Amino acid sequence: MIRRYSAFPSESLIAYLEAMMRRPERLTVLARFAGPVLFIIGEKDQVVPLEQSLKQSHLARVTQVELLPAAGHMGMLEEPEAGTVRIRKFLNFITTI
Repeated sequence: MIRRYSAFPSESLIAYLEAMMRRPERLTVLARFAGPVLFIIGEKDQVVPLEQSLKQSHLARVTQVELLPAAGHMGMLEEPEAGTVRIRKFLNFITTI
């Protein structure tokens, strides 16, 4: 996976990281949102620890939490098939509520 994304210009990566560091906290948006929220969490995430993600998942009114055991912070790239299965499961779930 590293080779796949190594062609990004350094300037773009630096700008991305700086933007992420400066972004404001948005937990109130999650707490106020009335709709269902899907959390797909990589168990090996070193950017946002599992415990922190689980705490955030309790802020939303209706939440479905799905864990990707082999994924880190980029589960959609690390386990794309497993992520797709979980998204489909969530879509089936929200059609029943």
